[in-house]
Amino acid sequence: MSAQDFKGRLETTKQEILLVNAKMLALDQAKEKAIEMGDGAAAIKSKHDARALQERLEDLTITKAALEAKLRICKTNEAKALQIRKRLAEEVYPAGLAKYEKVVRVQAELQPALDEFTTFNNTMIALVNEHNELLGGDVIYMPGFNVPREFYAAASVKLEPLPKVLDIRLASQREEDRLNTLFKEQEPTVSKILKHINIAWPLCQTCGGKMLAYRKSLDLPPFKLDANKGYAFLRCPRHGEQTRDISFPTQPEMMVGKGPTSLPSVVAALPPNLTSSQDLASIPSLATDKKGGGKTK
Repeated sequence: MSAQDFKGRLETTKQEILLVNAKMLALDQAKEKAIEMGDGAAAIKSKHDARALQERLEDLTITKAALEAKLRICKTNEAKALQIRKRLAEEVYPAGLAKYEKVVRVQAELQPALDEFTTFNNTMIALVNEHNELLGGDVIYMPGFNVPREFYAAASVKLEPLPKVLDIRLASQREEDRLNTLFKEQEPTVSKILKHINIAWPLCQTCGGKMLAYRKSLDLPPFKLDANKGYAFLRCPRHGEQTRDISFPTQPEMMVGKGPTSLPSVVAALPPNLTSSQDLASIPSLATDKKGGGKTK
């Protein structure tokens, strides 16, 4: 896994820890209330449920620590890895490319040379036959140019040209550049659509990154703008479950996949035992959580 993958898993783990802590708090409050109401059975159930969540919290805490350790190792190794990439780009690849291009030139000359050998052989055979006819049975030996079949196979192979400069970007850098390019292509039109309904560019509730238009169905483009109407289907390229549909004139229920608006930073990683809106609504500590978004990458 890459450092980017570790970061993504760490973010998801942190969000789940927040949810588990919130539900444990809610269970503790429910237990105290049950005790006050004299409902022993409900108090005991809340206690047992909290104990199960405590085990889940311990697992998540261990996972979080392990991911953070992985990221520290990646951070420590960054400088050495960069030196390796630089050596590849500035030393090893240029030297190999020079040899490769030499082979390409030689290979390009191989087929004409083989054709010449064929001509030489045919000419020699004709001359030897003429010589033998002149002297009767007193013949001469003619070895000919017997080129192995592999040479003909090598001559028929097409060698593709290689880039003059080695691209040493990390996979995460390539993806970031791709998304930036895609954003620049979409930004002029999508910004006009957003302006019509007077909203800022939507951000992912999980990572805070800008959502990008995507093809929601085969018969509709990702976004479209006419004189009197427009729409865009937006989705986080890193967290596909985070989507939002926008349009003007505004249509009802154009919001898709946003989740509870009071939980913008945690809806992407619900634990197995906390998956419904009723569960979320039962958590007092989450009802006033306004934290979300984040810096746009």
